[in-house]
Amino acid sequence: FLYSGRLDEARGVDLLLAAMEHLPETGWHLDITGDGPLAEQISRFSSDARWKGKVEYHQALPPADYDRLKAVCHVGLNCQRASDPISGVTLPSKVFTYLSAGLLVISSKAGAVEQLCRSACFYYEEDTPQSLAGAMKEVISNYSAVRRKLDPAAVSDQYSIRATAGRMRHLLQAIGVVDDH
Repeated sequence: FLYSGRLDEARGVDLLLAAMEHLPETGWHLDITGDGPLAEQISRFSSDARWKGKVEYHQALPPADYDRLKAVCHVGLNCQRASDPISGVTLPSKVFTYLSAGLLVISSKAGAVEQLCRSACFYYEEDTPQSLAGAMKEVISNYSAVRRKLDPAAVSDQYSIRATAGRMRHLLQAIGVVDDH
């Protein structure tokens, strides 16, 4: 599992830590990257003997190191709280980063993630450790079956860097910032 981004309660990193209590003893590893108000708590958590070898905190990584980490992970986690007011006006871009890297994505239904990503992600229903852990356990025990149920291709293509650059170019051409040549 990979969690990356701002380490604060709105992004649900505390929910993720609480979910660890509900996971099986084996079959998973969690890498956490990023910085924020909960960074010290994450560092202490990952240093705890109980989580040694299971939870690793990398802090904020340079792009090349982050790309290497994504390449060895299988699942990206978006734990942004649907109940947080900021979720109504934000969309966690990490979902598209994970999809572009070929990761299976477990996501909350915060913001417009479910409307935009549809069947590209595996969703958990509630902002509770048990609900998040339930989705994680399903992926741990049935990774291939869960992966087959998902359809990330259309979303990955639509929101890829290439497609987004094309939309931006079209917009800039329409307002006269970039000419057609």
